[in-house]
Amino acid sequence: MAKSFTGMLPTAYSPAFLKLFARSLHWEAWEQLIRQNGWTIDRPYRSRHPLFPEIIYPIDYGYINGTRSSDGEPVDLFVGRGHRGLVGAILTIDRRRGKREVKFLYNCTAEEVWSTVHQLRPAAAGGLSGPSLSHVVAVERLG
Repeated sequence: MAKSFTGMLPTAYSPAFLKLFARSLHWEAWEQLIRQNGWTIDRPYRSRHPLFPEIIYPIDYGYINGTRSSDGEPVDLFVGRGHRGLVGAILTIDRRRGKREVKFLYNCTAEEVWSTVHQLRPAAAGGLSGPSLSHVVAVERLG
């Protein structure tokens, strides 16, 4: 069964979906793509979000070079200070724009995963004025 990191918000993603996601995502292929293409950090550690300055990034945030997600933007990537490779993904639902996103977690320690997800929690709980995330869940890489 897919494991979600402890202490995360309840999510609209069903347990069955999370299990399917964790099992069917081609983790090795994504990790190889990240290593081959590299990444660009456009919001470094401790920087403020350009539109919502109350959000301070707990780790580096950017995107995987040469990729496109369903919204036409590059695939998002959080990069930690560890050396564990691709450790998981954060799945979000943006209630205002009605979109779902996958944000990969690369080289993150358990503490960095926790702080990254908890940085998103106020947005999901409606505690911040700008972001409109209604659901946030982290999925741990299986295998």
